[in-house]
Amino acid sequence: MQQYVNEFRDKFTKLKEIEEKYGLNVQDVTDILAGIDDFQVTSPVIGNFSTGKSSLLNAVLGKQMLSVDITPETAVPTEICYGPENSVKQIFGDSVKEYQMEDLPIKGLNIRNTDLVRIRYSNEFLKKIPNVKIVDLPGFDTSIELHNMAIDQYLPNSLAYLLVVSSDEPVLKNGIADFLKELKLHQVPVYLIITKCNRLSAEDREACRKLLVENICNLLEVDDIPCACTESVGEEVNIDEVRGFLTEIQEKSSDIFRRKYTELLKRNAKYAEVYLMDRIDKKDLSTSELEQEQENLEKKINELVGKVEKEKKNFDAQTEECIRVMRERVQKDLEAVKEPIAVMIRNGSDVSGRVNGIIRNAVALSVKSEFEPKLQEYLDQISDMVRFEMPDTEEFNFKTGKAFDDGIVQSLFTKVAPVVLATVGALIAGPIVAIVGGALGAFADVALNVNGEKKKERKARKAADDLIAKIHVEASDSAAREIRRYVEKINGEIQEKINRQKIILEKSLEDVKMELDLEEEAKEREIHALEADLDLIRAYMMKAD
Repeated sequence: MQQYVNEFRDKFTKLKEIEEKYGLNVQDVTDILAGIDDFQVTSPVIGNFSTGKSSLLNAVLGKQMLSVDITPETAVPTEICYGPENSVKQIFGDSVKEYQMEDLPIKGLNIRNTDLVRIRYSNEFLKKIPNVKIVDLPGFDTSIELHNMAIDQYLPNSLAYLLVVSSDEPVLKNGIADFLKELKLHQVPVYLIITKCNRLSAEDREACRKLLVENICNLLEVDDIPCACTESVGEEVNIDEVRGFLTEIQEKSSDIFRRKYTELLKRNAKYAEVYLMDRIDKKDLSTSELEQEQENLEKKINELVGKVEKEKKNFDAQTEECIRVMRERVQKDLEAVKEPIAVMIRNGSDVSGRVNGIIRNAVALSVKSEFEPKLQEYLDQISDMVRFEMPDTEEFNFKTGKAFDDGIVQSLFTKVAPVVLATVGALIAGPIVAIVGGALGAFADVALNVNGEKKKERKARKAADDLIAKIHVEASDSAAREIRRYVEKINGEIQEKINRQKIILEKSLEDVKMELDLEEEAKEREIHALEADLDLIRAYMMKAD
């Protein structure tokens, strides 16, 4: 891995030097260089409360770092990765408090004073997986916000999720099932870890493994998943398979790093290539010919902008149709669970987790099936226009569905989800009480306090009807706003790229004009330097193919 880091750092440094030499914009390359040494993939560890996740990670790390005596209120997310120097930080908002390794597990943590604990630990095993960040997430049945954090915050850089299930409760509850359905949309692998296995007979252990693998494969729509049966407490600790999973993720992270930075190098080198090619192509033009080139360039840009604007209007109409379909899907999926929600309301249960999963999946499915294909078609059309009007210019290449490739569903939904959930949370926490005229109290404590079973059922159904109607409108509106904002962002990037190409080509023309008065020998030296830099740039780009 380190050889790739060194290789790409050298290449981007050289690219930056070439861009600086000719006065080109180096901000993008500077930003890439600033982050290249910090590349990591995340491996979130997920599961329900009391499945043995913390004990498992303590065993894997060879140190009692995480508290195993926790409650839903004291369980906070913890990030763990290798660091040449040990470091422990408790983060809450803008506040950061530092600890020593000897202070682990930290006492007094709770969801009211801690957003995240971040640990860098120098030990032999973590040193073997320096590009893997392990994230211990509290039990999914403690808060719907953990579902959202696991997707919205950690999915963009996650290579795989480690799902921990206890052998003494080998079932997938609704929260985990909904989460796996969402992972299926993003095509992120899952490693299954079954804990507390030594207390089972070999026959029961195999039956447990088979049942869980089959259920998870059905939800993910895959043929098989890696599975480890472990024991992390007592005398017979068995965590070698889990360490093997993490080592495998480290090995895959090298390929991901190489693919990511190869693509970034190719994309950024293209601008320098356009500039150098244009300088060389126009080396023999006269002043009047250069002025004509300038006029032609302005004309081409204006024509291109007009065509792009027309495509934007067409795509706006398609976006609205996608939003309409999304609204219908949200309503249909909510209506399908009206009866279960009514039962939950009648029993005084919290419906927020169920509603959360339904809305997330409905919006994500709509974006994936309706919006993404139309967006990709739109971007392809823009790319064709740019290549036709401005040959050899930088392509508009938006890839989808893979980690680190700006997946459209992933990128969009990390912005949609917080808005949607804020809406759902507000509706459930507040107006739901008024919906049934005060007959319904706090979900966790009070059932419907009316006489007669039929009357209770009617009240619960009415509450479910009104809740679903309000959530459908508010959540759909929130998602629609974010989809439109995303389209605005994409259109802004398109315009920015066109402007950047224009600036590069205009600069090339101006620089050629400045060379008109040079002696022939000096001009020849300048051309040789341009050609040498162009050869280097192209060599980088050929290796990127």
